Amino acid sequence: MPVTLPLRSDVPHFTFTAELEGVQYGFDFRWNERAQAWFLALFDGEGDALAHGIRVRAGSPLTHLIVDARKPPGAFAVVDTSGQGRHPGLADLGTRVLIYYVPSAEL
Repeated sequence: MPVTLPLRSDVPHFTFTAELEGVQYGFDFRWNERAQAWFLALFDGEGDALAHGIRVRAGSPLTHLIVDARKPPGAFAVVDTSGQGRHPGLADLGTRVLIYYVPSAEL
């Protein structure tokens, strides 16, 4: 069953940890004013970086280019709930735009 990530729409930078398929991961989301876009940094349970600078775009996979074997084995889906395929603006994560994690067994 897909997991919905706990996103925030009230701040331009937030972090959280989530357990995915029995493993803890750290997430760091930052709004970049110049690019007018959200960027993700992903960490393993020890706090070591798996990837930085992943642009969050509706309809685009988040971690498919990460070659580190420690990355989550499933897939992330960035979904614009309006159905228009618009990328998230500053106040859209967790409201209009959701991110789901689909476990590897469901791929």
